[in-house]
Amino acid sequence: MDTYNKKHSQIISIMYGEEQINILIEEMAELTQALCKYKRMQSNNKPRATETDILENIIEEIADVEIMLEQIKYQLKINEQILNAIEKMKILRTMDLWEEQNNEHRKKGYQ
Repeated sequence: MDTYNKKHSQIISIMYGEEQINILIEEMAELTQALCKYKRMQSNNKPRATETDILENIIEEIADVEIMLEQIKYQLKINEQILNAIEKMKILRTMDLWEEQNNEHRKKGYQ
């Protein structure tokens, strides 16, 4: 998020306070719903919307969640450096797990 939008998110967070936590929960639920529609479409069930509409909805919901996360991080005074370090650690852990699974598949003769 650029500095301009980050500053506006901070102002909104101050204006609405803890109510923003409930809004974040709602936005995450909307993103979950949009992703479920995408999965349903992928499994060849006939969605009510087009693939383009579903993907546009997912993008919009991701934006909403990211905006709300910025507000909550500001509100709760989350340290960005600590958050980034934790994110990096989790990504590396996932990559290590993937590598282990990949090596196990090779040992068993899977491609």
